[in-house]
Amino acid sequence: MGETTEELQREVEDLRSENEYLKDEVEELRCEMLEMRDMFQEEEVYQLQELRLQLEQAKKTCRILQYRLRKAERRSIRVAQTGQVDGELVRSLEHDIKVWTRQESAKTSSV
Repeated sequence: MGETTEELQREVEDLRSENEYLKDEVEELRCEMLEMRDMFQEEEVYQLQELRLQLEQAKKTCRILQYRLRKAERRSIRVAQTGQVDGELVRSLEHDIKVWTRQESAKTSSV
C-alpha cells in the first residue's frame, strides 16, 4: 500500500486509456452489429420480393389453368351431348397439353 502518488496517477492514466480503448471496441462492435442487422434485413426484403413474384406467377398460372379447365369441361359436355369429337377440339387440347408441358419444363429448369 505504499504506492506513491506518481504510481497511482500512472495507474489511473493506464486505466483511463484502457477504458477509452474498450469504449472504442464497444462502439466498433455496435457498428458491426448494426451493419449485420441491415444486411440481414436487406436479404429478407429481397427474399420477400422474390416470394411475392413467385406468388404472383403462381396466381397467374392458377387462373390460366382454371380457365383451361372450364374450357375443357365445356368441351367434354359438348362431346358427351353430341357423341363425337371434332378436329378443332382435338387440336385445341393438343395445344393446351404442349403449352402446359413447356411451362412445367421451364419451371423445373428455373428451380
